[in-house]
Amino acid sequence: MSLLPGSAALAQRPLAASVPPPVRFEVRPGRDGAILGAALALDLAPTLLQRHLPYATCAPCSTRSLWGIDRRAVGVVDSGWAQASSAALLATGAATALFLWTSHRGENGALRSTVEDLVVLGQAAGMADAASSWLKVVVQRPRPPRYTAEAGLYRDPEYGLSFPSGHATLAFSAAAAYWSIQHRRGQARRHAAQIVTLFALASLTAAARVEAHKHFPTDVAAGAVLGTAVGWAWPRLHPLR
Repeated sequence: MSLLPGSAALAQRPLAASVPPPVRFEVRPGRDGAILGAALALDLAPTLLQRHLPYATCAPCSTRSLWGIDRRAVGVVDSGWAQASSAALLATGAATALFLWTSHRGENGALRSTVEDLVVLGQAAGMADAASSWLKVVVQRPRPPRYTAEAGLYRDPEYGLSFPSGHATLAFSAAAAYWSIQHRRGQARRHAAQIVTLFALASLTAAARVEAHKHFPTDVAAGAVLGTAVGWAWPRLHPLR
């Protein structure tokens, strides 16, 4: 018995309908712009008000207060490693944006989906870094150069605010946010190589901060935990459309 005209096309419709639509984030300019602005303001406030907020002032500081794991990081700032840490942080951010773009390649509305992802990523990174900035003010830990004989050269408030590392927080928040975004879409395994790459770059950022004597190992470890927690959680909380 032959099929009626058009019946073959009709037979295919249930199969097409069974494919779930891609998961996309609901981004509203007013609401999400306000969240981004608030994150930026909270992040910049401790820097702008740095001289009016509490920070560690000892110079030189006593190494007896340091954990054993942190003592090897005591030293004057190594500008080469400091630049390397900033370069690794920029590479982490750039790679995250690139991976988000390529993950939508071939989709309808790929540009819009990428922009939505970048908004969510920006909110996660901004909130994580803001938390890091204010935690520095609460803890008031001196940076490694403050424990050296050259401590007098590092009296700027920045060197009285070490814990946790902002570089590590930002890098790990970007890596974790990408992972969370892909996991929410059910595509984390498909993008496993990119996720591993981002966490490797974030780890390089953290390690370079220690080698530069800008932070202690416990500073970057705390930044990694904070960044990963906020970066993972924020996309899970953001509404979908």
